[in-house]
Amino acid sequence: MDYRIAMDRTIKILKTFFWAPIIIAVLFVVLYETDVLLPGGLQMDDQGQYMLLAIVELATLAAIPLTLYMFRVKSIKNQLTTLGAEALQRYGILRLMILGACVMTNTLFYYMTMTPSYGYMAIILVLAMTFIYPSRKRCEAEISTNPTQREE
Repeated sequence: MDYRIAMDRTIKILKTFFWAPIIIAVLFVVLYETDVLLPGGLQMDDQGQYMLLAIVELATLAAIPLTLYMFRVKSIKNQLTTLGAEALQRYGILRLMILGACVMTNTLFYYMTMTPSYGYMAIILVLAMTFIYPSRKRCEAEISTNPTQREE
């Protein structure tokens, strides 16, 4: 009984952290597309734009494999199998926050600079987030030692 309650709570929290950055990014799109906020507001020289783009690209390129393979790291996998829903919540929030922060940053920088690369990276990040969607089946598989069996 306690396992089911803890897992339900963890899944609800993880789904909130999954959808929140996507909703915030969509809110950015709506605000900029309706001219509530003016696009292209971040003006800087070419070197500054290049440096900003390089930093955000590197962060995005690092975030995707880091978050997709995070639960395969031995120490994290051990914590997931021993602590269960508690560790799943902690590490699940961490990886969703990493990808979510990148999605929101890329969306915001796209409209602030009107550089298409940021928009493309935001789309790629949202696609990457679908691979870690916190469904019940995925959550139970990630905390069990054998994905076909789970402890109750």
